[in-house]
Amino acid sequence: MAPRHITVILPVKYRGGSLRVTKNIVRMLLKGSQNYGEQCQVRLAVRADTYDIGEEFRDLIDNGVEVREISFKEVPPEDVNNANYFQGRNIDLQSRTYWLMEDGQNNCADSDLWLVVSYSVEYPIAPIRPTLIFATDFIQRYVPDIIWPPRPGEGDAEALAFLRQSDGVLATTPHTRLDAISYAGLPASKVYLAPMEFDPTFLDRYRSVSKVKEPYFLWPTNPNAHKNHAKAFQALDLYYGKLKGKIKTKIVGVSSVRMDPSHRWQAKYENKAYVKSVREIVAGLDNLKSNVEFAGEVADKEYAELLASACFFWHPTLADNGTFAAVEAAYMGCPTLSNDYPQMRYISNRFEIPMQYFNARSVKEMASALKQMEETPIDVGLLPSRETLSLHSWEAHASEYWDVIVRAAA
Repeated sequence: MAPRHITVILPVKYRGGSLRVTKNIVRMLLKGSQNYGEQCQVRLAVRADTYDIGEEFRDLIDNGVEVREISFKEVPPEDVNNANYFQGRNIDLQSRTYWLMEDGQNNCADSDLWLVVSYSVEYPIAPIRPTLIFATDFIQRYVPDIIWPPRPGEGDAEALAFLRQSDGVLATTPHTRLDAISYAGLPASKVYLAPMEFDPTFLDRYRSVSKVKEPYFLWPTNPNAHKNHAKAFQALDLYYGKLKGKIKTKIVGVSSVRMDPSHRWQAKYENKAYVKSVREIVAGLDNLKSNVEFAGEVADKEYAELLASACFFWHPTLADNGTFAAVEAAYMGCPTLSNDYPQMRYISNRFEIPMQYFNARSVKEMASALKQMEETPIDVGLLPSRETLSLHSWEAHASEYWDVIVRAAA
């Protein structure tokens, strides 16, 4: 039977694209269940003291979604067993510590199903309700340094244990689904390929703006190891120096300004060692000083306008589930220059977006690719139209997404 009440749980204090994906999941659950005549109530649970609930989730609230703030308490498996006993549930618990979700009410235990958007947790969330997990990617398989802070001898063991104890796992690219099976050790029957959608609504009100004085390309990023900053900045230095590159770089993204050595250092920074190492690299590369701008986290309007005016979108990330930014860029008439890895090839094929590729582990190849993009850019006329890209909106895939949820929760 289809679930009648679902709590979508965002256990990490995400912003940017990850938060947008979470909102889309909520929307697809609402519309998909409606399309099937199976009206489902949906709640969104987010970390307390992180968001302006009334402002940042207004559209969901207006559509009947309850947004509830949560925190987590560490508990032993005995407490989890007790909670499950009174529900007639018997779960084989493998971890020594669990996160018990608390909300000051009923801890979301009134839901038929929990859908957790991320398995990047310090401890598995106590499985006191049937649980599905959206596994965005397995970056740590390819970039082990992404695990922060590391636990000696454990690495991502608790996060993988969380996946294995779940009732099902969702992935949105075939390669990430295979990672869930071959790396996380999940049975193939438990891992479902969900549709990859994107939300063009926040871009619809913006069109191309007037030509800028200095041409630039846009690099959305954040200070995490898989973003490949050391080699990327070295490639920029080579591009502006030896290769005499003429297109400036604008860097945007959550916490990206922390990598700017002229930005005041804050002791409270997360991932301090990594941020410090990147700042030192940037400070030591003279060719960056007049060519690279750290614009920081920008509002949707500015982001859309930056994409619309950019010569191209640059994606030197080593590994992830691919980036919706490439689709957003195409929607705004901006081509993409990307590292070549399976998830980005999948996005290119799925959304019919022509891209140019490079090897992000090679500084020389990255710099050469930038120069080639400057001299021989992708014809913007080859990019898919807004109408074509809108065929992949969350609204278009809501029914398909609901079908996956019902099968996974059965």
